[in-house]
Amino acid sequence: MKRILELLSTGILLLTVVGCRDNGPLNDMEASVVLTPLQQTTRVDDISSLVEDIQLVKIADDERTYMSTAAKMLLDKSGNIYVLDDRNNLVAMKPDGTYHSTIARQGRAGNEYLNIRDIALSDDEFLILDGTKVKCFNLLDPSHYRIIDIPVKSPCDAIAPDGNGGVYLYATFPADFTDTRTHDDYLLYRVSKHGEWLGEYIRREDNTLSIGNIVQSSWNEYYLRPQNSNHIFYKLTSDSIYAAYKIDFGAENIPPRYFFDAANENLASYITSPYYKIPMELHETLSHIVFRVAGPGAKDFTVLYDKGSWKGIMWENRSSDMRILGADDDYFYAIMQETDPSNEDHGPLFRYVRKIAESRDTLSTEHAYIVKIRFDKL
Repeated sequence: MKRILELLSTGILLLTVVGCRDNGPLNDMEASVVLTPLQQTTRVDDISSLVEDIQLVKIADDERTYMSTAAKMLLDKSGNIYVLDDRNNLVAMKPDGTYHSTIARQGRAGNEYLNIRDIALSDDEFLILDGTKVKCFNLLDPSHYRIIDIPVKSPCDAIAPDGNGGVYLYATFPADFTDTRTHDDYLLYRVSKHGEWLGEYIRREDNTLSIGNIVQSSWNEYYLRPQNSNHIFYKLTSDSIYAAYKIDFGAENIPPRYFFDAANENLASYITSPYYKIPMELHETLSHIVFRVAGPGAKDFTVLYDKGSWKGIMWENRSSDMRILGADDDYFYAIMQETDPSNEDHGPLFRYVRKIAESRDTLSTEHAYIVKIRFDKL
């Protein structure tokens, strides 16, 4: 099960990039699994009967574990949890919700950061994308660190380890912000542990947005969300880049170059268009995958699939909802922040978690919780 995607990937174009400079036009890659949510999923407004198990872990009342709205989550092989919040704060917790360690602090020293653009984990290092540098902190002793200088002109805003001490880097915007060409600009780069440029992949075709571009899945594997209009989730590994999942909404897929050719570079028109676009935040357990997608009229949906049956469900999120941020082999992870009991505008996931918390007499509006949720077969 752990390598199910590799077993399904017969016939996929394999791009070997280790130790060489390589330009890979991944835009036309064929995915190993094609998902058609409008045909394979059922729209639901209540997930109560679909949850096999849920665990709520209170986050310790400790200023070192305080966070604002969680923006990104990582899990290491020991189950420790790292959260980057929307105020650029970095929180590291043990599996029981207590303080784990301080990886780095904000500042101008070499072992500090000015502005975290993104975070990732290798087997033994915590990676911080800080402007034009990647700062790599030893997980056992964060006082030991190394720095990778980024040889990429475009401003990078997402990162993943490449399995060989180097990194994959994603750039939402081109070096020239006025450049809307489709033939001479790339979105994904690979850089060695010594800061050497190794390759560039995926030609820019349309508006991509700096949101949820690279996420960690279970087994510390990383997915680049679909770019342009191809709706393909790419898995970034040490030996290759795989087109793992294609999300096909058929006639309701956003057309190619819609932002430039139809919306006239108007972001509001692009987001509110009557199409599905920007599939993002794919997380995967042994049994299920989940991702978010922007639907017609800027509605926000979560899509959940059972990998055994390839049947799924879809539910609409609200603006203030919790969202799934991480995964291990068995559970998806979310953060339930301190909640305003007067605010009832929540989607199915939040409502279910809150109902369970109240039934166990554990919910307090003064505390935040780590939520671990495992779904039943669909």
